[in-house]
Amino acid sequence: MDFTWDEFVRRINFELANEWGNLVNRSISMAHRNVGAVPTPSAPTGADADLLALSRAAFDAVGEHLRRSRFRAGVAEAMRVAGAANKYLSDQEPWKQQDDPAQRDTILHTALQVVQDTNTLLTPFLPHSAQRVHEALGGSGVWSSQPELREGRRPGSRRPELPGADGRLRERAGAVGVHPDRGRPAAGQAVPAVWQARPGARRDRPGVGADPDMSQDHGRRERPPAPEPLAAPIVDAHTHLDAAVGTTPKDVRAAMDRAEAVGVRAAVTVADDLVSARWVTEAADWDPRVVAAVALHPTRAGALDDPARAEIATLAAGARVVAVGETGLDYYWPGRMEGCATPAEQREAFAWHIDLAKRLGKPLMIHDRDAHDDVLAVLAAEGAPDTVIFHCFSGDAALARACAEAGYHMSFAGPVTFRNARELREAAALAPDELLLVETDAPYLTPHPHRGRANEPYCLPWTLRGLAEVRGVAEEPLADTVRENAERVFRLAELS
Repeated sequence: MDFTWDEFVRRINFELANEWGNLVNRSISMAHRNVGAVPTPSAPTGADADLLALSRAAFDAVGEHLRRSRFRAGVAEAMRVAGAANKYLSDQEPWKQQDDPAQRDTILHTALQVVQDTNTLLTPFLPHSAQRVHEALGGSGVWSSQPELREGRRPGSRRPELPGADGRLRERAGAVGVHPDRGRPAAGQAVPAVWQARPGARRDRPGVGADPDMSQDHGRRERPPAPEPLAAPIVDAHTHLDAAVGTTPKDVRAAMDRAEAVGVRAAVTVADDLVSARWVTEAADWDPRVVAAVALHPTRAGALDDPARAEIATLAAGARVVAVGETGLDYYWPGRMEGCATPAEQREAFAWHIDLAKRLGKPLMIHDRDAHDDVLAVLAAEGAPDTVIFHCFSGDAALARACAEAGYHMSFAGPVTFRNARELREAAALAPDELLLVETDAPYLTPHPHRGRANEPYCLPWTLRGLAEVRGVAEEPLADTVRENAERVFRLAELS
């Protein structure tokens, strides 16, 4: 049985923010703003029908995984559907369909139906979140972990349908996530809730359903094709290999082989809790192309008690641990995710990690979400280490100038390739060459043109090329710049 509760909680909360939570919030928000209710669709065609077929097939796949007690693989399949739906929304661009309300409404209804489907698939594991999503979709009453499903409009389908065109939407679904001590389902409850909800018909077309890799848990969303190899090698300055590719030495080596084939020479795999902190230090010994960073993520700062501090300090001192991170402040999740550390707990943990980085003489890798001013203030008050990295830089030109003035490095991820990330792209254009890094932050934030699909280190060339476009420079000299910066910041030559 591939299940431990602590690992399940860590993995699911780690992925929900990027995939499931993103799908729920953007779908409901767009429908709320444009229609104010669950829209009435036209007959689905093309991409609409393909996505609905994929979603229907997931009931069989997830039910089979759970029947065999492959719980993480079942959740991974549901997340794959959510990833496909996010890509569908990005490709179909319903916000641009104001002149064709019928098409807009069909797109939004399709997305909301997939929200409903994935909510059912995840209900056995996330009963509290499922209730919130159910209410946000216009449903009433208690949403059970074993819902009584009514006949849908499609022949042979027993999956739950949306409340209808008169169902009023709430603008936000609220928090989705798992708390270690709440909502833990009995293993036996998982199967009936999904297995009984599966469509009567099996897969609609070849290729739809369980990815063969998913039985091993780590084959999540479909991988994009490999990009063209870079003209010069680079380093992935921040990734989460355990979440992106798997947890065995074979998984890690295969991922780095894929990366090296397109010019990504090395990767920094980053911890976010104690379980992953132990793992990243082991992974750094499995492959010479992998190094590690260790800390407790800001949202987990409440777990930084004395034993945790002692263990983090010991792990961070390891020879192949090249940074303390990711640490910092996250003001988005408090109040949205059960068990999330409060801002006060985060600030205390941030200060402790700053001190640890200074004691060890290692770079500090910062997570900053909706907290730019306070992150800068804490660094100033505590005294920043010699090297500071704003991982997945998310600020505007003003923050970029502040970081440049302080000598802080800025690491850019997939969003720099998103055309609608105007302020971020303006910041990327003015960051000094000597302070530039690039990263995947895999499994999240897959760069354009494959947004919504799987992300891992081999996808980094698309981000490098997007950054080159924003800065108006050629690919090869920028690759040389970011590689040399990473080698200097992480002292990679000293590890050879």
